[in-house]
Amino acid sequence: MKQITNDLQTLIEDADGDGIGDFFDEENDTDCDKVYGNGKAIDSDDDDVNDCKDVELFSRCTEVDENGKSLDYDGDGVPNCLDEEPNTASGGLVLLT
Repeated sequence: MKQITNDLQTLIEDADGDGIGDFFDEENDTDCDKVYGNGKAIDSDDDDVNDCKDVELFSRCTEVDENGKSLDYDGDGVPNCLDEEPNTASGGLVLLT
C-alpha cells in the first residue's frame, strides 16, 4: 500500500508549479504558467520566447530580442524582417505600403 501511495504522489507533484504533474510534465523546470497539457511552455508565434515573457505575442518576425520584440536595427519603427531599407537615417521618413 505504501508503494501505491508513493506512486500516486508522483502523479500530483508539480516541482515547477505550472499545473502539470511531474509524471506528465515534459519541461519540469519551466518558470512559465502558460503551458500545454504536456507541460511545455506555449510560444504562439514560434520566436523561441515563451508567451509568459513575450511582449509581442504574435510578432511577424522570428528575429527578436530576449523579450520577443522584433529587432529594428535602424530604429525606424519597421522590424528588420519587413524593412525594405534597413539603413534608414535616424529621424528619416518611412513610407509603409
